[in-house]
Amino acid sequence: MEAIFGYGSLILPPSSIARFDDELKEKLDDRRENEEYCDIRELYLSDQALQSWEDSSVNFVPAKINGVERSYSFEAYDQGNMLAAEESDEEKWINGVIIFPLSGEEFEKFSETENGYDVLIKEKEEIETYIPEEKLAEEDIE
Repeated sequence: MEAIFGYGSLILPPSSIARFDDELKEKLDDRRENEEYCDIRELYLSDQALQSWEDSSVNFVPAKINGVERSYSFEAYDQGNMLAAEESDEEKWINGVIIFPLSGEEFEKFSETENGYDVLIKEKEEIETYIPEEKLAEEDIE
């Protein structure tokens, strides 16, 4: 099983889970290809996206990573600069969520929607959750 640390729109579970929904992803891709204005909220907050989240077994755990900062440095589509994460000084950090467990197929679909972003590989020890370890153990979350 795989995991992703997400920030920005990815902290909203329906936004993340909708990326596995082929129909929603196709709608978004069609709008981008046709250069139509696309407010992703109407897709990622739709009843269909909410249902996909309810049907999912994916967990979202609030967390932070030290030594990383966000900046508007990623140019995407015609929307201008997007928020990106970059390695930084140890005293800097970002908030986000750990999204897991993801099957290999879910991980690939997720990765496709984040095309163009740099991937930062972090070890489990480098990520600090905002949920006490004993609570994570109660919920059977590693």
